[in-house]
Amino acid sequence: MPTYAPDLNPTEGIWSLVKRDLGNLAAADLGQITRAVKRKLKMLQYRSQVIDGCFAETGLRFGEAPLAATSVFRRG
Repeated sequence: MPTYAPDLNPTEGIWSLVKRDLGNLAAADLGQITRAVKRKLKMLQYRSQVIDGCFAETGLRFGEAPLAATSVFRRG
């Protein structure tokens, strides 16, 4: 697996949604940006279908070891 693979990282999908909503924010200071990011993350926290969608985009499943790790360390 490459060192940086945004297409395999569900966090990238979450940040993409956060940044999309903040794109037109004319913040007066860093505190306003921080509050806006926290508010958006809090909203996403209660929308499990959106988070599930970010995981689905990666093709990964909960509790499953990456294919590369299982095949590299298996001896037999």
